[in-house]
Amino acid sequence: MTKTLFPAFSFLLSPRLAVIVNLILSAIIGYAVVQLALYLIDKQTIKTLPIPRMAMTTTTSPVKPQPLSVEPLSGLFGQLVMTEQPALNTTPPDTPLNLKLHGIYFNDENPQLSYAMIATPDKADKTGHYKIDEVLPSGVTLHQIHAKYVILMRNGRYETLRLLNSSTDNKIITPSNSNNTTVISPPPLPTTTTTDNSSNTLSPEKLLGGYQQQLKTNPAALMKLVKAIPAYDNGQFIGLRLKPGDDANVFEKFGLQMGDVLTEVNGTVLDSPLTGLGLMQQLATVDQIAIKVLRNGQPVDLSFRIEP
Repeated sequence: MTKTLFPAFSFLLSPRLAVIVNLILSAIIGYAVVQLALYLIDKQTIKTLPIPRMAMTTTTSPVKPQPLSVEPLSGLFGQLVMTEQPALNTTPPDTPLNLKLHGIYFNDENPQLSYAMIATPDKADKTGHYKIDEVLPSGVTLHQIHAKYVILMRNGRYETLRLLNSSTDNKIITPSNSNNTTVISPPPLPTTTTTDNSSNTLSPEKLLGGYQQQLKTNPAALMKLVKAIPAYDNGQFIGLRLKPGDDANVFEKFGLQMGDVLTEVNGTVLDSPLTGLGLMQQLATVDQIAIKVLRNGQPVDLSFRIEP
């Protein structure tokens, strides 16, 4: 047995085994060195490679669109020259036209509500009611309305048309609660109804006949008979509130009462304070007047014949 073991032990101590072990160890060490080298190379590469940046979405406030400026293009089609109307520092010369200014309804707070009563030969001297910027039958434009005269525009020039018999003695009537609205009227012209106590002796029909004639010649004088004030209900215009004028007998003779609101004349509803302007021209030719008033909230109809 000892003989069999010694050959094996002698083999372990033989140079041949040492060579084999060296080869195996060399292979293992070489493999380990190669793996270590590859690991170091890969790690260095990872460090040097640039890290890709991820697209970051940032929340920013929306940019408001800026208005397009057209100033650089302003001269593309030429320069626009704005011309203003020359200011009237002085009263223009009187007009040579054959026009008659019978009356003026002047509102100093809102001149656009003013109107002038002008008679023209083109209309057989019938009085028309004109507002600012309206064109008269003679072709002139009513440019401005003042308390005692109006400014006309004719062929690019300003001219003045004054009230008939205009003087410093003209009466200025300021209706109560009328928002500084003044009515300027020339001295009344002689009529068949200007005699003393005529409103007491004449019938309503005869009175209306005289007023109708006066409406054609001197309509401004009629404004002293009855005061009319715009009436509103919850901000809505409902008509003209009537009050007695200089002669209370006239107010009573036609069956009117203090506080009556005129809402309709000859079928025309008064839906604005300016509706009455057109009615005045119609009333100059009718032979009957039918009105509707609100009295204590109830409608009341009144009708009158007109006798010349």
